[in-house]
Amino acid sequence: MLAERVAQGEPPCSSNTKSYCEARLRRPISLVRQLVRETGRLLHLKSEEGWKWKGRSIKLVDGTTVSMPDTPENQKIYPQPESQKEGVGFPITRIVAIISLSCGAVLDMAIRPYKGKETGEHALLRQIVGSISTGDIILGDRYYCSYFLIVMLPRLGADLVFQIHDYLSEKPFTPIICVHLC
Repeated sequence: MLAERVAQGEPPCSSNTKSYCEARLRRPISLVRQLVRETGRLLHLKSEEGWKWKGRSIKLVDGTTVSMPDTPENQKIYPQPESQKEGVGFPITRIVAIISLSCGAVLDMAIRPYKGKETGEHALLRQIVGSISTGDIILGDRYYCSYFLIVMLPRLGADLVFQIHDYLSEKPFTPIICVHLC
């Protein structure tokens, strides 16, 4: 923004981000989650029908981890992994999101510590399963191909497409499991 202002002949603004960073720290995570859900929902509702499969919404589910600054506050909520030496590593958190394939927006997300009870990707998905609607098609990688999800998602009225676990095989093609999709 600073370079754009100067290029347009305007006086440069301050490059100090202290106020922004302080304000960002005061935002509660519940507000961020609410804004993500509402923005994603509105974008998803306005997405083009051509991006749907036979008129049905496709939603991606996936998880990841992110590291954060090594502060006492972060260490208290998100302890660093045991594999890192005390005082040398960074706290890690796990995030699972449901993403609209038709518009690319995050529709819902769950954030928890990297390790501990109810912090795995399946546990986080259970926290946000309310964002899955009847008629949705859920697309996930082989981590999500579990008996629990193969049973639970059709009960919610959603179909699923997951890659089957195939750890012992070195075949170039790994089978995909599709439930319903009629």
